[in-house]
Amino acid sequence: MASEIEFLGEAPGSHYSGDALLLADEEADDSVSVSGGSSTPTSQLLAGGVGSAGPDTDAVASALQAGDLEADRDDDDDDDDGAANPSSSSQPAATGGTAAATAASPARRPRLASTSLKEALRAEASVSSRSGASAANANAAASSATAGLAPAASSPASNNSASSTASDKPAPQAAHQSDSVVESAEDIPFNWAADEKHIFILSNAGKPIYSRYGSEDRLVTMMGVIQALVSFVQDKNDTLRSIIAGDYRFVFLSKGPIILVAVARTGESEMHLSSQLHIVYNQIISVLTHTQLTSIFEQRRNYDLRRMLAGTEKFFDSLITLVDSDPSFFLTAVRCLPLAPTIRNTIGQTLQQNRPADLLFAMMIAEKQLVTLVRPKKYPLHPSDLLLIFNLVNASTSFSAAESWIPLCLPKFNNRGFLHAHVSYLDADLETDADAPARSGSGRVCLLLITTNKDLFFVLSEFRKQILQSLQATQSMEAIQDALDRENYRIAHVDIAGLRHFIYKSKNTSQFTQPELEAPYTTPEERQRLFRQYQHVHSAIHSTARPLKIYFNNGSKEAMLGWITTNFELYATFGPLVTKSGAIAAVNRLLQWIKHEEDKLFILNAQVF
Repeated sequence: MASEIEFLGEAPGSHYSGDALLLADEEADDSVSVSGGSSTPTSQLLAGGVGSAGPDTDAVASALQAGDLEADRDDDDDDDDGAANPSSSSQPAATGGTAAATAASPARRPRLASTSLKEALRAEASVSSRSGASAANANAAASSATAGLAPAASSPASNNSASSTASDKPAPQAAHQSDSVVESAEDIPFNWAADEKHIFILSNAGKPIYSRYGSEDRLVTMMGVIQALVSFVQDKNDTLRSIIAGDYRFVFLSKGPIILVAVARTGESEMHLSSQLHIVYNQIISVLTHTQLTSIFEQRRNYDLRRMLAGTEKFFDSLITLVDSDPSFFLTAVRCLPLAPTIRNTIGQTLQQNRPADLLFAMMIAEKQLVTLVRPKKYPLHPSDLLLIFNLVNASTSFSAAESWIPLCLPKFNNRGFLHAHVSYLDADLETDADAPARSGSGRVCLLLITTNKDLFFVLSEFRKQILQSLQATQSMEAIQDALDRENYRIAHVDIAGLRHFIYKSKNTSQFTQPELEAPYTTPEERQRLFRQYQHVHSAIHSTARPLKIYFNNGSKEAMLGWITTNFELYATFGPLVTKSGAIAAVNRLLQWIKHEEDKLFILNAQVF
C-alpha cells in the first residue's frame, strides 16, 4: 500500500533556512548536562512563597557563555558523576530568598481530593514481562498478594470467567466525603468503575507519594501490594511491565527509587500508558532534580517524598488531565499559534534585542500554543521539556497576578540542576502605566525568561518592560490577541470532501497542527472517542513488534488513516463511506494545502543567538 501514496513535491516542514526550533524525534533520548545549578526545590517556592537558595550558579552561566556544555546521553537513572553535592540538595532549602524574589504572591497549596480509596489491585490474570517464566511467577505473586485483601463491599459480578477474583473490582466512591464524617477507610466502599484511569506513585519501600484520586494515607495497603509485585519480579532479574485483568490494564514503571503505576480501562496501549508514566516522572524531576531525588532515598530509604512535593499536587493533576486530551503528549510535539511569518519574526527579534547576557531561553506562550522561542544556537529545547513548561503555565493561575520567580529543572536539558524562570503575563497590564503594578486577572500571553543566574530577577523584570513596550510599538501584541480571538482554522478551509479532521506533525521541528473539531465531534464523549482513535492509530504505526508505515481502517463511524515518513506523521479522519483510494487522494491534496500554509502554522526559522 505504501507505493499507492505518492506526494508530488516537497513534504511540508521538510525545508528550513534556519536552525531547528526543538530537538527532532531521533534526538529524543539526548539531554544536555550543565555543571552546577541551584538546588532549591521548586515545591518549596511554590508552596511557601518566592525565593531562591542553593549553590552559586555563576559557574553555570560562565559555562553556558563559553559553550562548555557536554552531551549527556545516559539514562536518567545512570550515575551522576560531577553533579551537585547530594548532601546539600537533599535537605530543604530556605524559602526566605532574596529581596529580588518577592514580587510574586505565594501560591496557595491545593487540597488533595477528599474521596478515599480503601484497597485495590485485585488482579489475577495475564502478566506481561520480559520473559514468559517471570510472567507466570508474577501472576502467582499477584494472586497470593491480593488474596488477603478483602473488599469493603462486594461489587457486581464480573463477566470474566477466567478469574474468580476479577469480579471484585474496587473503585473510588463518586461522592466526596469529609474527613470529619469518615472515621476510617473502612467506611468507604470501592467502585473502580467510577473512574477509567488511575495513576499511583510510590517509593521502592512502598511509601505512598501521589494518587490521582483519593488520599494517599488510605492507600498504604494497596501500595504495599504494588511494591511486593514489583519486587517479586525484580528478584527474578526481570522487570514487571504490565498486568491485564479483565478490562483493566496495569502498567508499571520503575525509575530508580520511584515506582509509577497506571491502571486504566480506556483501551490505551501499554506503550501509551508507559509514556504517560515517563511524563509524570519527568514532572517529579522538574520539581526536585534527579540528583536530589536519588540522594534523598540513598540517605533514607523510607523517606516520605510528599514533604518535598507539598504544594505541587495541582501540577500533577493538570498534567494527567492533559495527557488524556492533548495530542501533544503522545506526539511529543508542540502546537504553534498561527501567525503571519512577519509578525512572528518581529516578536522573535524583540526578544533578542538587548537581551541580558545570562539569558538562556526566552519564549512566549498563548493558551497552550507556542508563539515564539529564542534559544542558544547549539542547544535546542526538547519538546518534552517544553510540554512541562506548558503544564506549569496552564496549572497555575497566580502567574497572571504578578511577576513570578521560580526554579525549574528541565529533565532533558539537565536533570541535575535548576534553572530559574521569570514568569509573567504581558496582556495583564496593557492598559496600565509601565511602572504600575500588574492588575489581577486572567492573562493569555505568557512570557518566560529562563536563566542560570539565580540573582537576575530585577534585570529580567526590566527586560520584560522593554519587551512589552517594543511589542506595543510594533502592534505585535495586538496581532497576537487578534489571533487568539479568532477561532482556529476549520476543516472547511482545507476544502477536501469527506475529510473530517486531521493531525499533522512535522518531525523536523517537533511541531504539529490540527483544525478545530466540528460535527460529529461536538460532545465531550465524541471528542474523547476520537482522541482514543488517534491513539490507536499512533500505537499501530509505532508498534515495536510490527511497526507500520501506513494504516487504514474503515469503521462504522469513521475511517482512520495514518501515514509516517522521515519528514512527517499524518493522522486523518474521514467519513465511514470513504474508500481507500479516495482517502489516499485526499491526503495528497491535504499535504499540498499544509505546504502552502506552513509558514503560518509552524515556526520554520528559529531565533537563535
